[in-house]
Amino acid sequence: MFTKEVAGTANALVGGWGNLGGGVTQLVMGAVLFPLFKLGMSAEMAWRTVCIVPAAVGFCLGFVIMRISDDAPKGKLHSQITLHLEPKDSTTRLRTMLTCIPHSNSFVIQETTLK
Repeated sequence: MFTKEVAGTANALVGGWGNLGGGVTQLVMGAVLFPLFKLGMSAEMAWRTVCIVPAAVGFCLGFVIMRISDDAPKGKLHSQITLHLEPKDSTTRLRTMLTCIPHSNSFVIQETTLK
């Protein structure tokens, strides 16, 4: 996706924004959670209610990104198909599949240990 000269910079930038997003999420969740306690909600009900906030934000951002972004690196996928350009199929590449395995396993381990 990026050339070798800027790949490290791009990874660092994305990692920094990811860490910032995690910190902001903690602040927002706490800012929404504690007023629910003051309203007399139980801890379990307040936590379940406050989890709607990141789900709603994620859904809205996903919808916005879906509407305004390109489908593929060379532009909209629909225009590539009408021009008879073949999009690259990254799922058939061995390197892509090998990186999917540890990612999915780490997600399963995280979900298992949190329950």
